[in-house]
Amino acid sequence: YFADTVNYMLFDGEQIVLPDELKDLDTTELTIVDDEVNASILIQKYRDVLKQAIIRVGKQAIYAIIGIEGQTDIHYALRVKESLYDAIRYAKQVEKAAALHKKKSEKLSGAEFLSGFGKNDKVLPVITVTVYFGTKEWDGPLSLHDMFDEAIGEDVLSLIPDYKVRLLEPTKITDWSRFKSDIGILYQLISVWTEQNPLVYSG
Repeated sequence: YFADTVNYMLFDGEQIVLPDELKDLDTTELTIVDDEVNASILIQKYRDVLKQAIIRVGKQAIYAIIGIEGQTDIHYALRVKESLYDAIRYAKQVEKAAALHKKKSEKLSGAEFLSGFGKNDKVLPVITVTVYFGTKEWDGPLSLHDMFDEAIGEDVLSLIPDYKVRLLEPTKITDWSRFKSDIGILYQLISVWTEQNPLVYSG
């Protein structure tokens, strides 16, 4: 079901992520950051589902971390919520690399020592997909730029990356053949129920 949802959202239903190549990861997102006065702040969040996956495109096999979040209600700050999840997971990878260098007693250069992350160290891509199970039509922002004041012009917007929400909204699905498992049936039932209860959906 996880792979099917990811393949629908990211690859138009093509079987790029395979179920037997998924690995469960700890859904606890935890990191420690320093504020302006160097006081340690603990940030802890919990994802719904998080897995390590292999994305096979052509002859490439790319490891990535993919999370799926479920929303029963509209979340008007979803893009910020997802950005925090992703940022913590990247920070966690950096911390893991630093711990490995320390365990191996590896000598890092001055610049590398500052972060504990070596020049040749790499992190895995982190991708988040949100599945919306609510009955009201989603009217929340679907990108970071959508959260800004409309008065902000393109000259400023062009300076800021526009992180987008990958939202699966069953009522917007038109091609059910792109699903290869029973999860498509669940999404279709949600869509049909919503269409038969328009007052609930539009409310």
